[in-house]
Amino acid sequence: MNTRFCRTCLFALVVLCVSASVRAESPLGEQMDVMKNAFRSLKTAMEAPVDADKDKYVASADELRSAAIKAKEFDPKKVGEIPEGDREQFLADYRQSIDQLVALIDQLKTQLAAGDWDSARAQMRLINRAQGDGHEKFRSEES
Repeated sequence: MNTRFCRTCLFALVVLCVSASVRAESPLGEQMDVMKNAFRSLKTAMEAPVDADKDKYVASADELRSAAIKAKEFDPKKVGEIPEGDREQFLADYRQSIDQLVALIDQLKTQLAAGDWDSARAQMRLINRAQGDGHEKFRSEES
């Protein structure tokens, strides 16, 4: 009985580990995870921002920006689903959307550094919308 239970637990652990590694198995997936975590941290912080933590907020925005720039280096999985003749434009559009995201993050950093919390929250909504639009356009169904 104990052996069967241990095997079941071990199997469940392996399944969890494999499923977690599949989601972030690509370098792009890793950067997207960094972006997601930095954004969530900022979103939580903006619920009740503290002036003394401005540097911390700017550092999170820097982390978000850095991951976005790194993500630009990688091709989304969906590129394999795009007809060959359209791939170059698809990748150009993808990279342009990342550039636009970085510009939004730069504005956020300025607002955070100034302690302009209302503008920072509004900017985060724009960033969230840009990320959602990007995922809709560039993310593969299996991602």
